[in-house]
Amino acid sequence: MKKYVIAGGHGFGKTSIIEELGRRGYFIVPERTRGLIERLSEEGDVWNLPESNREAFQSLICSMRIEDYLAEREEGITFFDRGLHDEIGYYLAHGINPPENYLSFCNRSKYSKVFMPKPSKEIFSQMYDLENDYINSLEIHSLIKNAYLDSGNVVIDVAFGSINERVDFILNNLD
Repeated sequence: MKKYVIAGGHGFGKTSIIEELGRRGYFIVPERTRGLIERLSEEGDVWNLPESNREAFQSLICSMRIEDYLAEREEGITFFDRGLHDEIGYYLAHGINPPENYLSFCNRSKYSKVFMPKPSKEIFSQMYDLENDYINSLEIHSLIKNAYLDSGNVVIDVAFGSINERVDFILNNLD
């Protein structure tokens, strides 16, 4: 099975790309972070929410990423909305050293290719308002890219364009 990941900072169009890949019939693994935050909030588990305890929250997300990565799937192509190494970037962005066992797992786990939509203020501003959020997302994007590269993954920048143009670019650059 070929595993591809759409990775990078928040607000750059990853989920829209994943949704279009799904509409085109590819197997996709959606981003689960928002769902985890909603579930923890509904359960009143404020201790594990990112604003209360970033390290505990990252640990929960990392467990989900590993579960997604290891899940058995039929032969073919799978696209992930975020991957293992994204979380290294988030740990570092919050001044936390990722756990050694997680780093080790990431270093042993490769994707066929990593596609990173280039940051676009136009796309970002459709979901977020604050200039500081955009700058923060750019920093996280860079940390995530370095995490994939440092682990020996092939990273391809996806130029800004319509969703269809970006998805076509990705599909034309598969192994």
